[in-house]
Amino acid sequence: MIGLVGVIWVGHNQTQEMVQTQPMKLAAAEGLWHTEDPASFSLFTLVDQDHDQDIVSIRIPYLLSVLAYDDIKGPVQGILDIQKEYEAKYGSGNYVPNITVSYFSFRIMVYVGCFLLLVAVLALIYMLRKKPIEKMKFLKLFPYFLFLPYLCNSAGWILAEMGRQPWVVFGLLKTQDAISPNVSAGMVLTSLIGFTLIYGVLMVADVYLLIKYAQKGAGSEIDSNSAAAVKA
Repeated sequence: MIGLVGVIWVGHNQTQEMVQTQPMKLAAAEGLWHTEDPASFSLFTLVDQDHDQDIVSIRIPYLLSVLAYDDIKGPVQGILDIQKEYEAKYGSGNYVPNITVSYFSFRIMVYVGCFLLLVAVLALIYMLRKKPIEKMKFLKLFPYFLFLPYLCNSAGWILAEMGRQPWVVFGLLKTQDAISPNVSAGMVLTSLIGFTLIYGVLMVADVYLLIKYAQKGAGSEIDSNSAAAVKA
């Protein structure tokens, strides 16, 4: 519970930092085409990036300004306005990342995080009420929830990397200029396959050990310790 609240708080602060340092990433994550003040938060949006328009857009007024400034008022720059600004500053080119990927990776990160917080709140309420474990049937779902933090974390990294495109180092080095002439595509593929295999083996070992000791349970260890204490 404490960890989730801390992560959400840090994420909120990073969003406010992003308004100042990488406004295009935030605009793409919100599907916000034009600058708004106050700015609306997207509940659900589908965009046609080729034609710079929305297919579907359901928005909550004021909420994005609240998230960005802790105030119902405050400007959040739109994609098209930032594109013009960057063309004047960095030269001609496309400075808009993949909006669909940025938008939904942000939503997955936020919505999954909020869901986990609700699960933690529910578990805490049951604990404080000293409800018997037999009555807490939703605990059967907890093993499946173990995968959600990984999904949340991965979605956040996808937003971080895809949302800043076309930059490797924002404002200084573009992705197209960051390719090393000494590293071939085959070398990249080989290293990627190698890392995937190594981490795959480690994941299998980790899951095996978790299942083994979860099935064994704490009871057998407690019983053996108690027996040893009696003999002593």
